[in-house]
Amino acid sequence: TRVLSLKGDVQTTATFTTVQGLLQAGTSNLQGLTSSATASSASVTGAALTRASASLTVAKNTGLGDQSLAKNATGLKIGSYALTASTAEGVTVNNMSVKLSSGDLSNARIKISGVQFGSTQGTVASGTTYSFSGSPFTVPAGQTKYVDVYADSLSSAAGSVGSVSVLTACSASGATSLTAITCSSTDGQAISF
Repeated sequence: TRVLSLKGDVQTTATFTTVQGLLQAGTSNLQGLTSSATASSASVTGAALTRASASLTVAKNTGLGDQSLAKNATGLKIGSYALTASTAEGVTVNNMSVKLSSGDLSNARIKISGVQFGSTQGTVASGTTYSFSGSPFTVPAGQTKYVDVYADSLSSAAGSVGSVSVLTACSASGATSLTAITCSSTDGQAISF
């Protein structure tokens, strides 16, 4: 038994929805190795494949609820986001932008699977968007990675803030195709002191 594989590249301008391979019938195109007798091959149609686009879906991580935080505390998780790659291919993320809506915080940073991504933003101003760029990380096809936002609270922290962090944007690309991919702006958890 032999298996024939048909492979091809999908160009970025492709507009088809599905593609299907077809091995056409042949006449007297087969010959026995020992007998040298000839035979004809039948037509065979391969499975239909659907063209899919690489994408990255961002959502508030439902595993983390709104937070009641202590004043003058360090390493507080103030937001969490789920990044899910489509089944078409993995996505490599190069940088992320997060808007913070509280002046009661300092030392803002983000972590991917517990590893810090980018630099710590020491001074935090309410309503300011901060960009984080670290070693690119990949979200495998069909899988999810979590982006956690951490900060320290000031001794003067008071009140409550709805969606203290907003993941406003990201710069990413398909892990194989290198197609540019962006993130939609997504609100995070609310906090109170």
